[in-house]
Amino acid sequence: MATNRNFTFSGFTSVKRKLQNGNFTLIPLRHLMNEHAEVITKNAKKVAPNDTGTLANSIDFKQVAMVGRLPKKIQIEATAPHSEFVHGKFRRLPSGYKPPPPKRRKNWGNPNWRTKPHFPPLEPIEDWATSKGLNTWGVVQSINERGTPLVPFLLLAEKNTRKARKKLTKKAQKQIALSWKMKR
Repeated sequence: MATNRNFTFSGFTSVKRKLQNGNFTLIPLRHLMNEHAEVITKNAKKVAPNDTGTLANSIDFKQVAMVGRLPKKIQIEATAPHSEFVHGKFRRLPSGYKPPPPKRRKNWGNPNWRTKPHFPPLEPIEDWATSKGLNTWGVVQSINERGTPLVPFLLLAEKNTRKARKKLTKKAQKQIALSWKMKR
């Protein structure tokens, strides 16, 4: 079950219509959208919990729809089967959220920041528990009682990259202004 939590960048079609006369905005806007997606993807891979690396490796972006040579949307998503159980169903970052500490997660955080208690599949838990030197049945019982901490890594990456994305936007603005002046 892949998570359907993703980001969509859109709204550049109205900008394109206004500036289409000189045809000088397509390349900077295309680069801008791809750079935004790359920055968020790289940060999400850093923020995502890492044990075997399957979750971080499943984070990627894709162009969903194209309007000419300009992407209409770019989605960033994690396609690992367990990504929904790690990310949760957050649509935005809850106020006061802090990532869980690396150790002593037992009583960490608000109950809304944990998955509901559930009985997880044994095979992935068994692989993880043996790699950590833990009792598999104890880990399963713990998840069955308390759930697991949620780490909304895509939302954290979006929040962490706001300044970098503003710099990229200013760079694209300068490129568009320069090319407009040169073509006038």
